[in-house]
Amino acid sequence: MDLKGLMFSICFTSLLPLNAQETESRSDTIPYRIAFSDKITFRVGVQNAANRFVLSAEDGTSVRYRPVNRNIVKISTQFRALDISFGLTPAILNPERDRENARIRNMNFRVFLGRWMQTFDYYDQRGHFGEFDGDEVYLPDLESRKIGGTTAYVFNRNFSFRALISQNEWQRRSAGSFVPRFVAYYTRYKLVLEDSVLRSHSYDLGLGPGYHYNWVLHPNIMVSAGNTTGIGINFLEDDGNTTTTSFLWETIFRGGISYNSNRFFGGVDLSYAFLEHSRSREVRVDDRIYFAQVYIGYRIQAPRKLIEAAEKVNRKFGLN
Repeated sequence: MDLKGLMFSICFTSLLPLNAQETESRSDTIPYRIAFSDKITFRVGVQNAANRFVLSAEDGTSVRYRPVNRNIVKISTQFRALDISFGLTPAILNPERDRENARIRNMNFRVFLGRWMQTFDYYDQRGHFGEFDGDEVYLPDLESRKIGGTTAYVFNRNFSFRALISQNEWQRRSAGSFVPRFVAYYTRYKLVLEDSVLRSHSYDLGLGPGYHYNWVLHPNIMVSAGNTTGIGINFLEDDGNTTTTSFLWETIFRGGISYNSNRFFGGVDLSYAFLEHSRSREVRVDDRIYFAQVYIGYRIQAPRKLIEAAEKVNRKFGLN
């Protein structure tokens, strides 16, 4: 190799680490997450959410129950922590909604306070299909009502749970976090017969570790996945007379894929929870809670006075 070629090689190889350092430096300047605190968000989504349950006997037989399907077109507007929404139930999406005594009311929402996240779930369902020997039978007088939710804490400040479920933030760099979660639910089951009314009351309390991760595949595309699995205790009271206690095993899966830009966003949000009890009792009830939503939305600049008012509220209560 001549002197000219040798000098070129030395210069080229010496520039490689400089280029790598420059690329790494540019990457380090990208924040892990950004907030849209000056935007008002409008969103339209189609969601399906329900509480199914399985009634199992000691001899191994079981019956699965599902409520009358209800698909909701949900329209909402959001600014920071304020989220106002209403739902429509078009007949074209709900072929079973006119069943005798059918009723389903579902409500799910979340509150973020720093790194704490509180979810609230409410399911009021009347009219269920029971699966007996492979055939479905409609039970118009079977009701279930569940209320409760989860309390979680996000350890990693760089991880954004809001990027997955609230569109108030966006994850710019991939990050994950350990997210322990406490679960608490109360469920009332009610069956109206010709001459009597049968009721059961179930209380579930559980605690478990969890981990969630946001993969930023592209500056505008993100995939999220996570799981929380833990143990707890269940109390089942029949007609106010007999109370039995059993071991609880709970696991919650959550995931989604989303697209985001400064103005437009959309995606799919999925959640599935199992609450299973030990087989020590003659009859046990296991819960399946699911939530699925497809949504699109758009952001506009919030008025200056609205932003100033929100900042005053944040300073007063120490919120971010």
